Parts: sequence; structure tokens; C-alpha cells
Amino acid sequence: MLEEKEALDMQEEDDIVEFTDDNGKIMKFYHIGTIEYQERFFAFFQAAEEIEGIEPEEVIIYEVTGEAGHEELIPVEDEATLDAVYEEFCRILEEDDCDCDDEGCDCGCHHHH
Repeated sequence: MLEEKEALDMQEEDDIVEFTDDNGKIMKFYHIGTIEYQERFFAFFQAAEEIEGIEPEEVIIYEVTGEAGHEELIPVEDEATLDAVYEEFCRILEEDDCDCDDEGCDCGCHHHH
């Protein structure tokens, strides 16, 4: 998990975003979606390449702050917020393209049990 608040170089190309960490190392993530939750915006990413310490299916959630064109992504530290935002994201995904019934779902919407 990237802990530090970072000003990120974001270059989108096929929904792949490049993050540059404090050591100047570039990591590629898929931008899998952004939602609005309680008047705040949260962006969801998954690793697009092997990244040390990050599971391939792990979803990384950042809060989006700042003005359009000057957005910053800030890691969400609060577990309760993370859970709530993730559940909302899953709910929206399900409404979009998932007609599963929660049990044994393999559509990729990652239900919490």
C-alpha cells in the first residue's frame, strides 16, 4: 500500500495509470473506476504489473481531491471508510453489469461475505 500522500504523475492510456513513488519508481495500475460517496470522490485501481507487496487482485482505493486537472490522490487510511466505499463500488458495478445473486458469484464483483 502506498502510504505517503503523493502528487502523482497521471498518464492515462487504456485506463492504465502510472504512479511514481518517492524513489522515482514507476508502477502501472489499471484505473477500474471512480465513484462519488458522501460528496467525496474515490478512485479504484488494480496493479497492471507485478508490484512488490501488492496482490494482483487487490483493489487500491484513493480519495480524489483538488480541482479538475490538478487532482491529487490520497490513500484512504480509515478502515470503515474503505469498507463502505468498497461496498458502494461493488453495488454500482453489480447494477452495471452483474446479475449475480451474491453466492458463488464469479463475475468479478468481489462480494464481501
